Formats: sequence, structure tokens, C-alpha cells
Amino acid sequence: IGAPNANYHKGTVENPANLWKFREGDPNPDESRRVFPLADDIRNCFGGVKVLVTNDANAATIGEMIYGNAKGMRDFIMITLGTGLGSGFVANGEMIYGHDGFAGEFGHVIVERDGRECGCGRKGCLETYVSATGIKRTAFELMAKMSAPSKLRDIAFGDFDASMISAAAEQGDPIALEAFRFTGEMLGRALADVVTVTSPEAIFLFGGLSKAGKLIFEPTQWYMEENMLFAFKNKVKLLPSGIQGKNAAILGASALQVVAHQRHGSLVAGLRGQFEQLALLADKVAVRGEDMPDGLIAACYARNLLDLGDPEVFAEPVFGLAAQHQDALRDLIGLFGSIVV
Repeated sequence: IGAPNANYHKGTVENPANLWKFREGDPNPDESRRVFPLADDIRNCFGGVKVLVTNDANAATIGEMIYGNAKGMRDFIMITLGTGLGSGFVANGEMIYGHDGFAGEFGHVIVERDGRECGCGRKGCLETYVSATGIKRTAFELMAKMSAPSKLRDIAFGDFDASMISAAAEQGDPIALEAFRFTGEMLGRALADVVTVTSPEAIFLFGGLSKAGKLIFEPTQWYMEENMLFAFKNKVKLLPSGIQGKNAAILGASALQVVAHQRHGSLVAGLRGQFEQLALLADKVAVRGEDMPDGLIAACYARNLLDLGDPEVFAEPVFGLAAQHQDALRDLIGLFGSIVV
């Protein structure tokens, strides 16, 4: 499941900025009431089925990596441009979640001190400028500042949406064109900054606003390169998503299971190698007639479990053994490593 403000580690949706909030004057505005155990609720409703939950932008990022234009890339950034601005960061082939599961909130970096009010409660966040709602606000500000004629002036704020700005820009509307230029400037400058942190091979734009094509890509690319640190200039590709229009929500969420299965398999393979190594040590210790340390006994048992068949079935007790004897195993690898060689 991909959901706003979802925590991959806990399976919860926590304090979403653009979803349910307390009403004015609520007698109990306790933020803990805005933490929803989504994975547990779904699991309980469907007979204990395995449930994985992550931020919706992270789900799109994983979908891009498995099904889209990021296949084979180990370092890239996904930017989702919808009602807000979401993002996902992949480094060395791994999704970056951070210690608490909330890493990658690029939409809430402050790009303008004391700028526009954001749904998160702060001011000047990137998503207040670069999103479907952000470009709408920009268009109305420009209509107040510029005297240029525009068909957008005839549309009430409540009836206004980003697709109308795209349509007007394609017809050469000066207000709409300037709205896209400004939006690209804000995004490009911010991307130039974030590139210095993760050094991605590519940045993908996804979501409704990215469908405007060159209207958003060209100014974003220009301002990104204009503000890029020299070490990164002309090295980072700005690309459209490869899962646009292909039900990315489902592809991204399903990719969670694919990645989890791959990670699970690699963990099992890694443990198998360590336990095989320690089992060889155990054989040598047994030949010498010495007492068998607990860690080696656990290693032999774990190796036998893995040899019985399906890693999915036996991985849990193996991981349990590894956790229980991790200090002993670590010490044994250091102590007896030369014997194996």
C-alpha cells in the first residue's frame, strides 16, 4: 500500500499534512489521534495476510526502479508532482527510509523564508510553489502583479486547476508561461541543492504537473544546471517517469513486495554463507575434540534449517538465531577466521 505520510518501518500513517486534521476548536487536539495503524488494520481484515505500507511517493519510486525508466539504476531521485510534492531517494540500489521511516520529505524543504503557508504548518515549503496547487497560487499572484491579458483571468479560483494553466501556456498565454517558468525555477534550484547530497544518476518527474512536458522540464533543467555545483554540472539526467499513465499506484505498491522478496532472499543468502563458514569452523573444533561454543552450535543448526528447503519457511527461526547469537557469531568470525582460510 502506498499512502501519504506512511511509515514503512511501522506500517502506520502518521500526521498526514494534507489529509484529516482537527476541526477548529476540537476539545482534544492530540496528535497521537492522527497516527493510524493501517497495516495492522488491513492485516486483521484479511485474515493475517502480509501487508507492507510505505509513503506513496516511495511506492512510485520503487515502481520506477522495478517497472520504469530507472531499471538498472542504483542512484536516482523520484519527484512526484500532484496536489503536493512527494519524493523518493534511492542510493546504492536501496530506498532511503532513514531511522524513523520518514526520510525523503523533499516537498517540505523551505525554499522561501516566511513564504507561502503550507499544510504542514510551516511557511515557504517547496510544495507550496511546485505542485498542482502551488502553480495555481502562482498564476493568481501573477495575475495580480502583471497587466498582460490572459484567458485565466475569467476563471474563478474555485473552478481553477493546473491543467487549465497547461492548456493556456500551450496557446502562448503570458501569465501561464510565466507561471511555468517560475515553477521550474523553484524546482530547478532546489534540485541543484539536493544533487550535492546523493549525487544521483537521474531525477525523474512524475504526476499531473509533469505531464506538461517541456513547459516544466525545460525551465527546471535550465535552472538546475544554472545553480548546480560545478562537480555535478551536466552529469544528472532529468527524465520523465516510465510508469506515467500505467496505474503507477498499483505498480508501485506491488513493487514493494518484489523488493521485499529480493531483500529477503539476499539476507538469507548472506546468512547461509556466514553459517556455512562457521559450520566449517565447528567441524575443525570437533576434530580437535574441543568444547563447542554456543555460537557454533547455533550456526550448525541454522545451516541445517536453511538446507531443509524453502528459505521463506525457515528464514524466521534462522534470523532469530542470528539475532540471539550475534555477538558470539561476530566474535567467532574474528577469532577463528584464520582457521577457515
